[in-house]
Amino acid sequence: MDTPLWFFRAVQQYMQYTGEREKVRGILAGTMKNIVRAFLENRVPLAQVKDDGLLYAGSENTQLTWMDAMVHGKPVTPRNGACVEINALWYNALCLMAKDFAGDMERKLLERIEHFISLFEENFVGSFWNDARCSLNDVFRPENPDISIRPNQLFAIGLPYTCVDRQKALAVIKTVRQHLVTPYGLRTLSPEDPLYKSDYRGDESRRDAAYHQGIIWPWLIGIYCDSLFAHLGDENQVTGHVLNAFGELWKSHLARYGFFHISEIFKPNPPYTAKGCIAQAWNAGEIIRVLDRIGKTRKQ
Repeated sequence: MDTPLWFFRAVQQYMQYTGEREKVRGILAGTMKNIVRAFLENRVPLAQVKDDGLLYAGSENTQLTWMDAMVHGKPVTPRNGACVEINALWYNALCLMAKDFAGDMERKLLERIEHFISLFEENFVGSFWNDARCSLNDVFRPENPDISIRPNQLFAIGLPYTCVDRQKALAVIKTVRQHLVTPYGLRTLSPEDPLYKSDYRGDESRRDAAYHQGIIWPWLIGIYCDSLFAHLGDENQVTGHVLNAFGELWKSHLARYGFFHISEIFKPNPPYTAKGCIAQAWNAGEIIRVLDRIGKTRKQ
């Protein structure tokens, strides 16, 4: 479900790195408008934008997000409803169109996008914020929200366009740091959760049952770093924290398993044994992006 929404983030990053805004508008604006229209008109299979402005997707039998493990025909991590990172990407996409591509849209579509941005801003925090846990719930369902502490909430504070205030964003960062940050990446579930699994071994079913239930994924360092830079204010402090917190990953791990590659996943408890494939592209890509940003920060 997130694939077309990640496309908007890729466009943002391309424009940021190249400055070729007019070229992007000429080539991709039409495609981007078509994607937004499809969501707003509820033509995307298994997805619906409701009157609260939130994007809902799936059923109890589907696995439409990156946490997509299935065991015996059932999703291990049921995330039907309004997922926090899907909605963060949705809002980011709408804002990108309204603020960066307004001149490429007909008035009616622009007004509709602005209307749904307003609806989203009115309802997102009230739907997702969990005051008792100082975090954003993982999935909003009016009757049964998923209050799990997971890293997906970082997208709601770390993307270029967000609607969470700084106080709540800092609370999210503190909660994530306390429950999820490890030397090799972020856990996919808090160790305090009864569904947390610390091991990853056995047949495919046993492995899949643990895949997103605590197991560490290094690619999540990227959005964690984005969130720190967005809200902590002191870039030198952020740089120092990131280098110290995850230094083991690029100082020693790159010489193990696949040489100069980063493994797919790690066990979530010490000694954080590497598991899965020996070379994972999205892990490497996000670590390169983080180190590039840190390098530019230190040169300033």
